[in-house]
Amino acid sequence: MTMDSKGIIKCYELKVTLQDLKSDAKKSWYGHYNYLVVSRELYDKVSDWDKYIPKHIGIIVGECLESRRKAQRREVSTETEIMLKESMIRSMFWKMQKYKDAQSIEKQKQLQSKIKSLEREKESIRERALKAERIISDYEAYKWYNDGVDIDLTALAKEEKEKYLESRKVLV
Repeated sequence: MTMDSKGIIKCYELKVTLQDLKSDAKKSWYGHYNYLVVSRELYDKVSDWDKYIPKHIGIIVGECLESRRKAQRREVSTETEIMLKESMIRSMFWKMQKYKDAQSIEKQKQLQSKIKSLEREKESIRERALKAERIISDYEAYKWYNDGVDIDLTALAKEEKEKYLESRKVLV
């Protein structure tokens, strides 16, 4: 959507595929001038554009944005004009917020601090996991050396879980 210095609002809708064009998705033609923007391939596939869009809608085609059908000016109600302008203002506000945040050194410092904190937390969790792996590996190895027993901790854990669940059934 664009608006010039005279308050003329132009709205653009993009359609990429024939299925997209045929879909029940609402085509919103709100501006004084409205345009459908399509790829050259899609434009070439359709012979009767009036079947898909109203005659007052302009058609812009391809990467070079070549105008194939001129949009006709439509009157816009005051309510619709206000809605479009408010929508444009909201959109510009959020874009400015993103830009402002990207430029804010303080915001960047906060984000960097958060990243460092998360990296430290990740490293701590990684170290704990490695320590647990070493303990398990040592236990299995020494059990084999001392008793000649090959331990499958997964199977043992499953057995213990089954015992626990059985004991819960008795209590209930």
